[in-house]
Amino acid sequence: MFRNLLIFTLTLPSTASSDSIVSTINSVQNTWTAKLYKNLPTPRLGVLENYHLLDGDHQLHQNFPDGTNSFDWRDTQYAQCIGPIQQQGKCGSCWAVSTVESVADRFCLFSQRNTTNTTTTILRQDLSVLDIIACDKMCEGIEKCCRGCVGGYPKLAFAYIQKKGIVSETCMPWNISKSLLCPLPKCLPPLADKTKKVKNIMQVYNMVDEIHRNGPVVATFTVYEDFMHYSSGIYNYSGVGKRLGLHAVKVVGYGINATTGMKYYKAQNSWGNSWGNNGSFQIYAETCGFQSSVYTATPCLKDDFCL
Repeated sequence: MFRNLLIFTLTLPSTASSDSIVSTINSVQNTWTAKLYKNLPTPRLGVLENYHLLDGDHQLHQNFPDGTNSFDWRDTQYAQCIGPIQQQGKCGSCWAVSTVESVADRFCLFSQRNTTNTTTTILRQDLSVLDIIACDKMCEGIEKCCRGCVGGYPKLAFAYIQKKGIVSETCMPWNISKSLLCPLPKCLPPLADKTKKVKNIMQVYNMVDEIHRNGPVVATFTVYEDFMHYSSGIYNYSGVGKRLGLHAVKVVGYGINATTGMKYYKAQNSWGNSWGNNGSFQIYAETCGFQSSVYTATPCLKDDFCL
């Protein structure tokens, strides 16, 4: 049976007012640069408004140790484990995209760092975002559920992968429409419904340590209108523009600006390579609640016991 889903959209200002907003943003602050995206499709968010699931009322005190250096998994010997920038298109699926991408990265990182075979390179396997969007109906309570392209929660996306597992992108490739069906079986022969699972889902209380030791994490934060115009630098809410909603991204690194002392994170967005710095951005650690709702999980490797 097909489930009809509404597409979550945002209405941005006209080109004229956007020009004015970009000019204002660049005049009131100097840590980042805004620009007007004339040919970029309107970006989508996708995390539903529910702070109970977000744990957004929990004030975290993230630790940036003295002497912290800039770190980015994309600049390490394991760079091949970090997936490319994604494009969620006309679907409020950031909650699924960021979770699946971080899990795929971690499977590659954990496998490569735990192997005793130094002659064979373990390649990253792309996992199916559509599996989560179409099939994840996980709920906490009656109304707090993942709803496909309408939106969802990274926390429950991790829970789905832990309980049900996730198939590969080859098995269930990206193909979004207004009607989404969770197929049974998910793969057509000769492919099999082989899944990967995670364990130890946790909210992250020390992002710097967790990212450095174990790999990318997923952060949910508040998006304001100015963020849509981000081009480069360390984003910090400028005070320009209205609140648009909640968004989830994969965080791949961190740093402290040597000149200003600003503590920041490095993240990959899911709005394609034309937005931001080739699809990525840097964000001030203490803006937009970026540190308040961060989740991750441990990959279940071959010899691990996972339910």
